[in-house]
Formats: sequence, C-alpha cells, structure tokens
Amino acid sequence: MKIRWLCMIVLLWAMPAGAQQRFTLVTEEQPPMNYLDVETGTVRGISTELVRAIMEKAGYDYHIQLMPWNRGFRRALQDKNTCIFTTVRTPSRESQFKWVSPLFSSGW
Repeated sequence: MKIRWLCMIVLLWAMPAGAQQRFTLVTEEQPPMNYLDVETGTVRGISTELVRAIMEKAGYDYHIQLMPWNRGFRRALQDKNTCIFTTVRTPSRESQFKWVSPLFSSGW
C-alpha cells in the first residue's frame, strides 16, 4: 500500500511545474469511498480523502464534483484537466486514460 501511495505522489510531482491549471475531479456516490456530506455540502469518503491529500500535497488547484458515473466517465474522456476517480481499471479502459495508480485494490 505504501508503494502505491508513493507512486501516486511521484507521478503528480513529475507533472510540469508550469501546469498550474485547475483540475476538475469527478466521482460517483459510492459510500464509504465517496459520498456527499449533507451537513457541509462537500464530497467526503475514503477515496476522496486520499485524492484530496495527494492534490493538496502536490499543490494543485482542484475541485471535486459528485455526479452519476456515466456522466463523470464521459466528462473525463472529453474535458481537458478532468479526472475520474474511483473507477475500475479494466483492459478496455487501459488506453482511454493516463492512470496514476490504484487508490486501493479489491477482489471485484
């Protein structure tokens, strides 16, 4: 797990220093990984907190949006600087994205 975390951080730090665009990070409602905290109106969850920590450590400007998976997936394919997380890495999706690293592994 520590190696995966390190890989994600290294890849984010390796991005060009001049690339200080705002990133849109999209995810779906899937508690406990990602969900809307109704009290604060912010997206929370295990995966969300990992992604938030990585982006803040790397110093990137970003915002996280919760939306239906199909819409988020389509936006990540079409919109520059839009990333989707927590999604399953499959052979058919391999060439569609620049994969950073797994946030976690499951037996799915």
